[in-house]
Amino acid sequence: MKRRLAAEGGSVLLEALVGAVLVAVMAIAFFGALDGSNRVSTVSKLRAEAGALAANDQERLRSMPVSTLNNLRQSNVKPMGTTNFTVDSRADWIADASGSNSCASNGGAADYLKITSTVTPVNNIGLKPVVVTSMVTPPPGSFGGKGSLVVTVTDRDGDGLSGMRVNVTGPASATDVTDNNGCAFFGYLPAGTTYSVAATAAGYVDMDGNSSASAPVTINDQQVATQGLTYDIAGASSVGFFSKPVDASGASRGNVPSNQWMVTMSNGAHVRTFGSNYASSWPFQAGTSSSMNATSLFPFTSPYTVYAGNCAKNDPAQNGVTDPGLTVNPGDASLTYSQQLPALNVVAKQNGTPTAGLNVVYTVNPTASGSKSVGCGVYSLGRVSDANGLVDAGVPYGTYDVCVDNGTRRVRLGTPQNAASLPGNSTPIVLNVTGTSPLGKCP
Repeated sequence: MKRRLAAEGGSVLLEALVGAVLVAVMAIAFFGALDGSNRVSTVSKLRAEAGALAANDQERLRSMPVSTLNNLRQSNVKPMGTTNFTVDSRADWIADASGSNSCASNGGAADYLKITSTVTPVNNIGLKPVVVTSMVTPPPGSFGGKGSLVVTVTDRDGDGLSGMRVNVTGPASATDVTDNNGCAFFGYLPAGTTYSVAATAAGYVDMDGNSSASAPVTINDQQVATQGLTYDIAGASSVGFFSKPVDASGASRGNVPSNQWMVTMSNGAHVRTFGSNYASSWPFQAGTSSSMNATSLFPFTSPYTVYAGNCAKNDPAQNGVTDPGLTVNPGDASLTYSQQLPALNVVAKQNGTPTAGLNVVYTVNPTASGSKSVGCGVYSLGRVSDANGLVDAGVPYGTYDVCVDNGTRRVRLGTPQNAASLPGNSTPIVLNVTGTSPLGKCP
């Protein structure tokens, strides 16, 4: 009998444990359901409060004069109960024929105002924004003496850019962001005058490398003006120059880095120059660096033409030389480009001996017959000879007069030299300053 009771004691203990587990599971389920019910109740309450704010905002917008609703963009924080909400209010012009945004209708007539109130909890607790819209019909003749404007912002491929901020300034000012088609519509601005429109976005440039894309536009009475802006993500590149000069015997000196003052990047009518201007006083120097940075480059679909100097006549193509150019894609900011320059080889001597420290001056000759530098003005590039009488021979493409002086006397070649061949003359130009050379320094 005792053994039977002992065996049944284990069974009772097991039943007690199972019962306890069932009670715990039921309790968890009950309190979970209670908590979920509370969450649903809270969200429903917030949604109701947001809806009330949106309805109030719609009534506020409807009470405004149409002239005030025109191009309206507002954002306010308002309390409701224990929660703060952001209330965004805006009015958009709608075309009657399509019932769509006037911008998407290619500048069609703006007939109605669509007013939109969007309410969102400030603390972003997971409630979806509550959006309420309605239509406002302007009374006839509300906008005499006014016109509208459509601004389209596109990338290099002509595709519309959404989310671009567009500013309009003039007798009236307005701001908006572009829609999915890259359009922003500005309804009924004072007509008969010129406005400035500009699109701005971090990291973007226009085709001239400006951080904002802008243009003037004239708005006429009861008409819709259109203005397109081209904008894309900027690129950048370092540009290095070298030449392949020869020494006094005509032997190659290999690739020699060539310091230049400026580098020009051009694509059609869009021309930009980087670097420093030429020295304006003696002694002239070869240039600041053999490598310069070209920044804020618009990513054209075709390559940039690249050349040392700042004159179109320095373009390799103007001198019968083919250069592949530099292709920049959107956002390419770490490009490198190396270009070979013509080598105008000079050996500077004094009394028949190659001498260090002589001034070698290449002066652009814009009046020489057949000169590739006609129209570029007169400027000089200076070099200082080394112990072998040699200098950095790389120069921008063009036709030059060459002169050497020792600070007191000078000798000038007098025959214009066209630096158009690569790698350069196999026979160097030897200029020897003697005690009978003309007095003075090279110009």
